[in-house]
Amino acid sequence: MQKFSTHCAALLFISFLLLPQVARFVVEPPSAKLENRKLAELPTPTIAAVMSPTYWTTVTDYVRDHLPMRKQQLKANNWISFHLLQDSPTPDKLIRGEGDWLYASVITLDESSLLNRDQDKVIEAFKQFEKAVTQRGKRCLFLLSPSKPMIYPEFLPDFARQHLKDNFTAFHDRYSETAKNHDTFLLLWDEMWKVKKANASLIAPVPSEEQRLHLLFNPRDLHWGVAAQTLQAQELVNAISPGLWDASSYAIDYDNFKVRQSEFSRIWLKTYLPEPYPKFRHRKKVEVVKTIKTNAPGKPIRFYRPAEAAPSPLKVLVIHDSFFGGTCINLTAAHFTELISVRWEILRDTPFPAMDLINQADVIVIQCRDGLIARHGRYNMLNKVTQQLRKQRNS
Repeated sequence: MQKFSTHCAALLFISFLLLPQVARFVVEPPSAKLENRKLAELPTPTIAAVMSPTYWTTVTDYVRDHLPMRKQQLKANNWISFHLLQDSPTPDKLIRGEGDWLYASVITLDESSLLNRDQDKVIEAFKQFEKAVTQRGKRCLFLLSPSKPMIYPEFLPDFARQHLKDNFTAFHDRYSETAKNHDTFLLLWDEMWKVKKANASLIAPVPSEEQRLHLLFNPRDLHWGVAAQTLQAQELVNAISPGLWDASSYAIDYDNFKVRQSEFSRIWLKTYLPEPYPKFRHRKKVEVVKTIKTNAPGKPIRFYRPAEAAPSPLKVLVIHDSFFGGTCINLTAAHFTELISVRWEILRDTPFPAMDLINQADVIVIQCRDGLIARHGRYNMLNKVTQQLRKQRNS
């Protein structure tokens, strides 16, 4: 009996050593898409490198990062943290709210701390840009898009909700006061709060599948849903040309929806969390000419409608972030002869390719999500373009 136990122990020990090596060839290797950081790379084994004490530390990091079944272990850890412990597996990136509601930490905490930074500089930068554009006989609009915590703060943990309130109130009041005196400032918070209040019965810690389709933001998504995108497009179209909005140009089919993986589960949780999304289609023909794939920084995408079919002959340039995409940009484009869509990154480039696009357009829209307005030096980018517009005018 003792001999049998010894053999079993030896076999178990050998299996413990060999199974990870076998798993390297059987199990899918670690995927960079699952990681929140870059995995350690195997250092080149030169004589000088091997003699260095840091070499073996790097080798240890490499072995740890490339253990067999690492991907499965990470998924299991995230699933246990989220579903069993009711916690966020990545609290530095993701805040777990009440029920199904998830929020990005960088938006809720980091960005909200900066909301009131450089407000006067941001507002002045847009006013000067607007002045330079109008001197060319063009119109300009500044569109500020709400973030998820600003519209649905009620499901945040107490500490995050109070932090947001302390910073957002002054920010909202300052821009609202500016918008009263400048109709070129287009703010959407109040309009979205009205829609939210009208649909109060849909809001719940764990909304049903049908309720989720009509929410402005999906509980487990970073970006907003079709309802909010439609509202933003409608407000912008009517701000450019009052009464132009044509609801017959599109159809949103809430009875025929698709279920997809939510953004937060895809980006950070790495565990499947579904979110339903209603089907959308154009009722009127819009031709899209993509000069390069959709999200390529600084590369314009052009949307055309035949002049005789477009409700407005205007050409509109929208310089925007990710909160002016998908349904929103398609709906806006349906109302004009041409819409040129380009990301903010174009304003970083020299020698200012944005200048040619501005010269081609009748209306220039500068869109930005509220929390990003004072980040990444965006108003400084705007100031540089303003300077170039003035130089062109004076030359």
